Amino acid sequence: MRKLVKEISQGKNPQTNLSRYAQRLMGWYHEYAYVRLAMNYYGLYEIRAEEDAEYEIPIGGHDVVGAYLEKFHGIIGNLLAKGENVQEKSAAGMEKVQALRGSIIEKMEVLTAYTDIFNLYEHVLNRVEYRFKDGELPEGYSDEDFCRKLMKYIVRDEESAVINSKIGEIIGELPVRLTKQKFFELLDTGISVYLGTDRQGLNDFLYRIRTSAGLDVPQTDLSGFEDLALAYDEFKKCDFANITKEDYENLSKMIVRLSEYLSEMANQYMLLMEQLNDAYIIFSSEPYAFLDAKEISACTKILENVRSAFTTDEKSLDEANDMLIFLEGVQEELYEKISAYAYIVDDVCSGQKENLIKYQLVDCYKRLTDMASLTSGSIFINLEKEADGELPVDEVYLAEKKAILYKDLETFFKANCRMVNRSVMTTMIAGLPVFFQNLTQLQDFIYTSLEQCRDKAEKIACVEVLNGITE
Repeated sequence: MRKLVKEISQGKNPQTNLSRYAQRLMGWYHEYAYVRLAMNYYGLYEIRAEEDAEYEIPIGGHDVVGAYLEKFHGIIGNLLAKGENVQEKSAAGMEKVQALRGSIIEKMEVLTAYTDIFNLYEHVLNRVEYRFKDGELPEGYSDEDFCRKLMKYIVRDEESAVINSKIGEIIGELPVRLTKQKFFELLDTGISVYLGTDRQGLNDFLYRIRTSAGLDVPQTDLSGFEDLALAYDEFKKCDFANITKEDYENLSKMIVRLSEYLSEMANQYMLLMEQLNDAYIIFSSEPYAFLDAKEISACTKILENVRSAFTTDEKSLDEANDMLIFLEGVQEELYEKISAYAYIVDDVCSGQKENLIKYQLVDCYKRLTDMASLTSGSIFINLEKEADGELPVDEVYLAEKKAILYKDLETFFKANCRMVNRSVMTTMIAGLPVFFQNLTQLQDFIYTSLEQCRDKAEKIACVEVLNGITE
């Protein structure tokens, strides 16, 4: 494989080398996905079979995985089917998996939106905590000394990426005081960095800052999320500037329950999505992966046994247990191979497009690109990219996107109290590309934020959180 990669990089014998490389890498992905799917499908059954087959659902929650299991078992059945035309089986299987993935991605986006808005409210509650309990700034505290401490923490590392991450981390916890005009100026500067880049990058960035600010909480199609919508209504009704101790305690308890609930739901989605991703890789690679490894045979037997246990009265997993021994260490070995040689796929797709077209390998390498995405850790990645995503961001496109964002922010600010709006501003500027020209500007921003905060409870809370970050 090393020789193939070297010759492909040098442009040697592309017709043979590109095909051989793809076939071998497809085989590794195929087997890797089979092993992961077999082991995780087995694990899913064990989780759901606990406590006399009663799956534990969080209080007020929903059995998210259970709602999709019937379709998923059908996909496993399609995957195990024999005697079909390989190309037709691959295409049909990919279509079914993509449909289910799309449905789960939509649900996960709703879940993410609620997670972000409740994180925002938790941020606000943290700022009023010391109205209802004793607390003081650290002995000998001064804004100047604390500012220097934060700056030392930020520049402790030399890598710019780490420094930029720390800047965002610190800004997100400062008691920031900005006029709307200044906030929009900073926002405009941060977004304008994307001028000339591709549209997909800008849209991904806008999605992140919009959700972090709670701008995209769904108002319709709340099936399965009714409890979250009701909780959101409770927070929207609260006047945080004049919050009572009773309301503070009730909302704080609600935040704890919501965090547990959201975490459990996200875990359930991840559990199923990981297996759908592996099923997609298997269907996608099947026409190109000419393998008959004993490990794949063991995987199919495990999948058959577990599917039978899920869908029939036969609950024994004896055959699956016997087969698991053949999979020990296989996943790790395959992952090392893939990690060592898959990197060249991007180079080929960008630098040898003519060869891929000439030798009819475009679809094959597109599938390899998708497989790399599905095994990269981005479990919920959308494989269907926007048609214009690679086009450059020009002045007109950027202005349109800014106008939509600014209009939505103005609507949000009018509907919410000052404390919530401050948290939104802080969260959004913390997520911007670093807009400071030098460290002096950053230091001035930190000092001014600390010095202008006249709310003792908020300042105590901010200093406490920032000390926790830096120590």
